[in-house]
Amino acid sequence: MTSTRNVLAAAIALLALHSLAGAQSLRPFTISATQTITYESNVANAVAGSETSDTVSNTGLRVGLDQPLGRQRLFGSAGVSYNKYSSASRFDNTSYGVNAGLDWATIENISGRIEASGNQNRADPNPGDAPLLSGKNLERSHSASALARLGIPGTSTLVIEGSLNRRGVEYSAPEFAYRESTTDGGGASLRYRVSGATHVGTGFVVERTRYPKAIQILPGVFTSDDSDTQRVDLTASWVPTGASSFDARLSYTKAEFGVATARNFSGATGALSWLWKPTGQVSLTTAYARDVGQENLFRRLQTDPSLNVTDTSRVSDSLRLSGVWEATAKIQVLAGLGYLRRTLVDTLAIGGAGAGALTSNDSQTEATLGARWMPTRILAFGCDVARISRTAATGLSSAFDTDRFGCFGRVSLD
Repeated sequence: MTSTRNVLAAAIALLALHSLAGAQSLRPFTISATQTITYESNVANAVAGSETSDTVSNTGLRVGLDQPLGRQRLFGSAGVSYNKYSSASRFDNTSYGVNAGLDWATIENISGRIEASGNQNRADPNPGDAPLLSGKNLERSHSASALARLGIPGTSTLVIEGSLNRRGVEYSAPEFAYRESTTDGGGASLRYRVSGATHVGTGFVVERTRYPKAIQILPGVFTSDDSDTQRVDLTASWVPTGASSFDARLSYTKAEFGVATARNFSGATGALSWLWKPTGQVSLTTAYARDVGQENLFRRLQTDPSLNVTDTSRVSDSLRLSGVWEATAKIQVLAGLGYLRRTLVDTLAIGGAGAGALTSNDSQTEATLGARWMPTRILAFGCDVARISRTAATGLSSAFDTDRFGCFGRVSLD
């Protein structure tokens, strides 16, 4: 109840600010307060027979910034939320997310972006290829990137880009220490506009990742590992009509590990997405991706997709179908269906790190349905229901089922 009172107090304060904002806008800032209540039938994603249900209260505050500065644009956000469990208080935690960046531009179609971020959240309690934990485990991630571009996307005949990035992740639970990593990488690409509706491109990416506690030799004793990844991309986008668009990437990826050689991969990866708007009120998205596991991990950290799996697999394939129906100007209905299949490798022990290590597969499906109601510009309400299920072939992964139902209310102003 304390968290609910806090968010109500914050909402009242925001509404008071909004009344004052009638004379002066808060822009370039946005401020929001959110209260969410979620019921989970399996709060720890435990195996069958060990499930425990609980209700989670999430109270959050967020501040955003979007400020043009001549040719430049300064942007950022900072948010914090407190997650309170009714019964499983050992999972209580504070999560946060901070990011800041600058879109810059000069004359002669030269532009780019500099960005940095940091996040903390409760880690997936059952990622599938890690020990099952009964206590709290926080996942902390950080990233920094810089991009330079010659040409204007969508307008210039040829666009050339170069980028550098650094990212890392760590965990509060020592059982997850072998997952901690730091990656440094960079790449370059060029994109050619064949016509107004078609673009093709190519590029390459190189990365080096260090796992300081990758392999457990003895209890509490680890040895480090490094991996080198190279990827060559062929890309294409096509907009045949105003109601449909396609994006595709076909890549050759090579990932080599110094110690955990069972995770080595060499072969085709890629992605394909289709956005279709059959009517002005309905939009449908179909997306498929095949990537090495360490890439999926950071994609999840950056975009928070619905299939929430901390992925250290050798390679994985995912398919996602989602849709949005604008029932009215103030009501949205959302639906989604996702499927993920992973190839797992046993690398927890030094004896299982080599090419002859045990391998297996698991698969996870998720179905979601939600609704949003925005009665005014500053108020939003919504509810979501989800069913998540994982099957596993061997002890390298843990099967589970869980149902979630939650509703939220948000007040925001700019």
